[in-house]
Amino acid sequence: MKDKKIEITIPNVLTSLRILLVPFIVHSIMKNRIHLAFYMFLIGGITDLLDGFIARRFKMITKTGAFLDPSADKIFVVPTIIVFSLKGFIPLWAGCIFIGKDAFITISIGVLYLIKKNVPINPTFAGKSAMFLEGVYLLFVMIDAFINGSQPTKILKFFFLYISILSAIIAVLSYIPVGLSIIRRRN
Repeated sequence: MKDKKIEITIPNVLTSLRILLVPFIVHSIMKNRIHLAFYMFLIGGITDLLDGFIARRFKMITKTGAFLDPSADKIFVVPTIIVFSLKGFIPLWAGCIFIGKDAFITISIGVLYLIKKNVPINPTFAGKSAMFLEGVYLLFVMIDAFINGSQPTKILKFFFLYISILSAIIAVLSYIPVGLSIIRRRN
């Protein structure tokens, strides 16, 4: 049996930090400390940008990071969406679309792994864009909540809601041909 080791690199530590922020973000939202959740969410977003940049720039790309980074994105965003949906900051239907996208992608990867065993985890551009736009939308939700919404903030929040919904749908559609090509591929 091959020894599976966890590769500890700066990018992987930054990704892990993003995951560790989640309970604090959720707790802050639950206690209506939206400003605190905003700052922690912003720090998490910065670690997401930094981990990818450092990994590529300094050739620190690892198998651990290739698995951990997209998982951390979902672990970071999904609980925030759930809590904001339950507290009424995000329309419940929108939260269901965002979570449905992530569930579809995660379940599809699991099914592909069961069928093919060696499935590369390569996010599509549409998938990365959807995750980014959801993050921007969540930032505007937080800004709107803690400054008690100026008109420009409400307009931007509304804009990013529908742009991120559209990108979530496009992301799901972009993964379907990828999954079908993996199933058809002979190993």
